[in-house]
Amino acid sequence: MKFTKTDALFLFFCAVIGVVAELCFLHGRAGISHPIFLFVFFVMVFWRIRKSDINNKQIGFLLFVCIWSISLGYFLYSNTIFFVLNILVLPIMIALFLMMITMPKSIVWYRLQFFGYYFQMLFIPFRYIGDLLKLFSAKLQCKLNRHENKTFKKIVHGLLISVPIILFATILLVSADHQFARLLGEIPHYFMRFDIVDAIRLIYILVIGLGIFLFVGSMLNYNIVSKEVGKKIENRWDSITIITVLIVLNGLYVLFAAVQFQYLFNDSLVTGLTFSQYARRGFFELITVSILNWTILISVIKFQNRDGLRRVVQAMLSLLIIMTGILLYSAFIRLQLYEEVYGYTILRVLAHSLMIFMAIILVYTFIKVWITRLSLIHFYFITAILYFSFLNVWDIDGWIVSKNIDRYERTGKIDMHYISGLSYSGTLGLVELYKQNPNIPELKQLLEWKKEDMRWNKDHWQSYNITGEKAKKALQKLDL
Repeated sequence: MKFTKTDALFLFFCAVIGVVAELCFLHGRAGISHPIFLFVFFVMVFWRIRKSDINNKQIGFLLFVCIWSISLGYFLYSNTIFFVLNILVLPIMIALFLMMITMPKSIVWYRLQFFGYYFQMLFIPFRYIGDLLKLFSAKLQCKLNRHENKTFKKIVHGLLISVPIILFATILLVSADHQFARLLGEIPHYFMRFDIVDAIRLIYILVIGLGIFLFVGSMLNYNIVSKEVGKKIENRWDSITIITVLIVLNGLYVLFAAVQFQYLFNDSLVTGLTFSQYARRGFFELITVSILNWTILISVIKFQNRDGLRRVVQAMLSLLIIMTGILLYSAFIRLQLYEEVYGYTILRVLAHSLMIFMAIILVYTFIKVWITRLSLIHFYFITAILYFSFLNVWDIDGWIVSKNIDRYERTGKIDMHYISGLSYSGTLGLVELYKQNPNIPELKQLLEWKKEDMRWNKDHWQSYNITGEKAKKALQKLDL
């Protein structure tokens, strides 16, 4: 363990990163400040790892692009759900990126051994703290033991001797001069006036700066080689048992699909059911069953025997994937009907996007069933980060607003209060709606409230984003 001049300089840079983080995130809602912070962070971290070997360049570049796309979402849009969710997701993705490009070549990121490496790296910073303290303690002890540095000991002895003398002299001086006593009395009050907000900001800077320093330092100072987990699987599942289970499951799903096909591809509903009842009934159950089927698929692919019945198992798995696709399609149609009647919300649209994501990974799983050399973790991971990044750069609020306005033009129904809550995209939608039909009840009042709120509440520069600027200009030009 060494603490070089480079480490000392990087510690200073981490303090700078902490100050930048405080300026960017504790003075208003994150907007353009987020990519500014990310730029400073990566410049200083890349400077620190510039002499290290860079591995996994392809997946590293993909992660780097996804991280930046998520960060730019703060500058482009103002979706509250993703703003909050990314507080957790972005640090995880940044940590994954740094680990992947600096970890040993012996560790393959899309195998189970990487998870062992990942969890070890999360706890290594605590070991790094202990090793640094031991290093500094040893260096200090070494200096104190040297003959030429005994002056330090003498200074300490002098300070210890002077303490009782200073206390006695201070008591006498306080008694001799009232003004001097008053000056000393003001010292505790000065410290009591220390602002708690400033203390929190200082703690935030220290936590961010030290956290980055310890995490990056841990990756560069410790060479962890994690043993691969699960490379050889001894306990394989019997093919006959697997086939039996799959036949029973597929039989149940074929019967369910036969019932679904009675009304799945037409506009009619089962007699006695309203749109609301049909759409709500069974949606979450269908999603749960689809996830259960996906778990069964992964488990069978992982643990099945490679014997003479392998083709039969593959056929049963293929049928299970097809049946799961029908379940997903049924859930998709139910939710679509519900949106047509009750409008579009972010949770409903996210549920739709999640079903599309599940359909994509099911298609790949179908291919994996027949082409066994393919890696599931590799595809699932890449698809997942691309899916999440797409949600961040997609103006989902704007899309919801446009779909609800289209629905209003067809049905005359719209939930203006929900649209109003969709931040800047909702404001833009309300402005466009007012231009088309200014006689909608409560619409003018909502826009007046937003215009008044914009007039009195000025955003900090950290909160600047493009959609917000468009909304403010649209409100200013609107004649109410």
